[in-house]
Amino acid sequence: MRNTKYPEIIRSFRPKGTCLKKAGDIYNVYQVTSKRVPGKKYPIPQVGALLGYIDEQGFHEKKKQMLDTEDLVSYEYGYTAFLLIHEDDFVSAFRKSHPKLPAREAKEVFRNVILVLSHYSVLNADGSFERRTAEELHDMYGVSVSDVAFLIDRIMPLDGTVETGLRCLGCIKSGKKIIPARPCDALRAHLEEVGIQPEDLMNVRNRISS
Repeated sequence: MRNTKYPEIIRSFRPKGTCLKKAGDIYNVYQVTSKRVPGKKYPIPQVGALLGYIDEQGFHEKKKQMLDTEDLVSYEYGYTAFLLIHEDDFVSAFRKSHPKLPAREAKEVFRNVILVLSHYSVLNADGSFERRTAEELHDMYGVSVSDVAFLIDRIMPLDGTVETGLRCLGCIKSGKKIIPARPCDALRAHLEEVGIQPEDLMNVRNRISS
């Protein structure tokens, strides 16, 4: 589990047996349990359910929400989350061959290519950037999706089995709320091998809107 320093006022509100994850101006609070693993001297922390969030006014417990089952839309989010974790690395590498391209536009190229590589990506629910077809990306920036996909693979290589598992991780959207599913234990072990922590996946909404 990552060791991160948080403001004293935020730590003062943190309930026992929990961990924090910064999400914009708030800190999401997750339940933490421990699990005995053969061969390990100490129990391994396990991040559990989202309990609520903390701001400067205190801890706000998560409330149960009623979902309109007639208004649910499903998306893939695991593969998208993995790529977005490395977005800054991509932008830096891509701008070496396109030095005049602003970072914001390089970011849009990256997210549009994700949509080409993953047609059911949760990025379809993100309205913060303009959609471009593969042809438009080529005409505007002189890049092909295959070249960008090769660069992505070079920066963030992904085992085929793990990629398949990531693409199986789904979420549902109800209104403006996106609810990602948690991976099973076997898939979580695979994800941790490539450096993806549970909190990374649970906070994909913040990565998309940042």
